[in-house]
Amino acid sequence: MKTDCIQISEIFGASVQGEGPNAGARCIFVRVQGCSYSCKWCDSKYTWGQGGTKYTEEELTEYLVNLCKSTNCKRIVLTGGNPCLYNFAYVINQLQAHHIKVDIETQGDIIPEWLTQLDTVVFSPKGPSSGMPDTYDNIVNYIRFNYIRHSHGYTDNSKIAIKIPIFNKDDIEFARRFSKFVNEVTDEWESSTPVYMYLSVGNSDVDTTESIRDRVLEDYEKLLNDINESPEDFENVFILPQIHTLVWGNKQGV
Repeated sequence: MKTDCIQISEIFGASVQGEGPNAGARCIFVRVQGCSYSCKWCDSKYTWGQGGTKYTEEELTEYLVNLCKSTNCKRIVLTGGNPCLYNFAYVINQLQAHHIKVDIETQGDIIPEWLTQLDTVVFSPKGPSSGMPDTYDNIVNYIRFNYIRHSHGYTDNSKIAIKIPIFNKDDIEFARRFSKFVNEVTDEWESSTPVYMYLSVGNSDVDTTESIRDRVLEDYEKLLNDINESPEDFENVFILPQIHTLVWGNKQGV
């Protein structure tokens, strides 16, 4: 009998994945309570402290399986906060046994063993604008480890993506280093284990309750222009706005 507990801030959906390699996919979001970072522009600061609801692994699994059935949704996204603060190995295994895909979004400062169980791993390293440490080495090492597993015959490899929110030109230069790595492994591995790279428009005002659609699109245009001014190393990058900010703005739980 499993007894580990996971502190959950909120569970919502079915909604739509707003960014990254599965953008547009219907999914249910599981947002944990607790984070190892405190980014200056975080849009979910309510996850930083105490709070949320404590679930055992069995309770969380049962709740999510039933929610997936009632919403006719077959994809779960673990987000936060930082889901890597907890042990999701049992939950992932049980959900996948019910043919439910499980993805994660994490900054990459903590790399648990159970990451290899996931269907999609989205690393979201935080640039200088966040005020938080760089996780380049952790992410690169994990991706290379994943390639070694693949080359030794493991077939459970996750889809891996790097997704970086961009707020200024310092963040673009920060992203360029990751993009160079993606270019290198794309050439070296001949797409046997592809790594996808995304730049998204940072949300510079997470407190307003008004529509932010016009501002997000203006910032998206600026980001496109900034990349086009210095496009070196960005040939394999997808540049996208966050779909959910266009539709719901800063509304929580959608």
